[in-house]
Amino acid sequence: MNKKFSVKIPVEIPYPSSEDNFFSKVKKEERRSTAYIKNDDWDIYTVGYKLAGDILADHASRKCGHDLLVYPIVFLYRQHLELAIKSLIIKSNNTKPETNHNLNALWTTCLGLLKKIHPDIAKERENELQNTTRLIEELCRYDPMSFAFRFQLNRDYKTSALPNDLKEVSLMNIMKVFGNISNELDYWFLAMSDEP
Repeated sequence: MNKKFSVKIPVEIPYPSSEDNFFSKVKKEERRSTAYIKNDDWDIYTVGYKLAGDILADHASRKCGHDLLVYPIVFLYRQHLELAIKSLIIKSNNTKPETNHNLNALWTTCLGLLKKIHPDIAKERENELQNTTRLIEELCRYDPMSFAFRFQLNRDYKTSALPNDLKEVSLMNIMKVFGNISNELDYWFLAMSDEP
């Protein structure tokens, strides 16, 4: 007995069309979702990556998508830290930091500058700075060059970008620890802002 099945898709699926543009003029009905671009402010990028990580981590921890969202969440937080550290280097040294993604090297440079410019504060915050260093080193063991949470495979397309021993993570813990490091970096931004 052969039955013919006809499948009807109830909704028309949209595909790219000649009328599509990513950056087209904003329509009146799209005003509520309009984002204003300010590419002259480094802090907007830094804060934006942190905010996006917080929103995703909070959503995934309360609802769904843990296993899918862990990658962009960790990448967003790591990008936030990289930009914050580079910003501190610029603020404390008035020079451009290295253009690579090596957080260990960037943090080592930044930490040296902070200790040189504010030795008293650095001594007072020795525990926080040591813990920040330890946590950045831990992150870099799993993601040394901001690659592991962006791609499944290394550049050779053969080996896993993440170590095999990393099997599970708590998204709430990830959010908390990145938040703690971010707070420490914010403390230093304020200390630098208080300079005459």
